[in-house]
Amino acid sequence: MDAIGFYEDDEGICCDITLESFVDVPVQVVNLETYEIDGKFITDVEYLRNNQREMNSKVNEAISEYIKRKYHSDTVDFKLVKVYAFHDEKSIYGLVFTWDGDSEHGVGVKVDNTDVIKVGPAEVSFT
Repeated sequence: MDAIGFYEDDEGICCDITLESFVDVPVQVVNLETYEIDGKFITDVEYLRNNQREMNSKVNEAISEYIKRKYHSDTVDFKLVKVYAFHDEKSIYGLVFTWDGDSEHGVGVKVDNTDVIKVGPAEVSFT
């Protein structure tokens, strides 16, 4: 794995990685409410990199369905802006997306490995 620059912010220990399947710029990955680099977070970052293609496919489909159902819109131009990992939950990730149709709340997705378990406003990704 490429060298990762870890840093701390108000949500926890973080790093920026590029997940090309989602977006072509680095996105922040946060180990929520944890301020130490541990083996689990490194494993989580590796998992995201190695499984991003499958995760992207499932997440895109789930968000598109959510937007159509909730907003009755076919506008599905959304962009990944942040990923949460959870120190106390194995293989659970929260993804936050911006979406022009709801610029205030965005869209949040919770996944277990690569399977989508919940889609909703951004808060879904970290609760």
